[in-house]
Amino acid sequence: MEHRHDRRVVCELSVELFRAGVSIGKATALNISNEGAHIRTDIHLKRSEMINVVFLEDATIPGWPMRERAIVAHVADGHAGLWFGRIEKR
Repeated sequence: MEHRHDRRVVCELSVELFRAGVSIGKATALNISNEGAHIRTDIHLKRSEMINVVFLEDATIPGWPMRERAIVAHVADGHAGLWFGRIEKR
């Protein structure tokens, strides 16, 4: 079931993932919104775990944070869905 409130923007942004302050590797965000992102990664992530996502220099966007906390919403072979934990009200 779809729970998105904001439109996801297709992209290819380099990110680095951190667990408890320790880098666990790099990934690619394939689409992103204020609510979350869909990433391509081979990193073993667990559903419902909290991670930090750091947007690397080649992925900086004016007004977008350099670092974002995220909850792993779902995982699949080579992909994961992240939720940033907020929904913008219209």
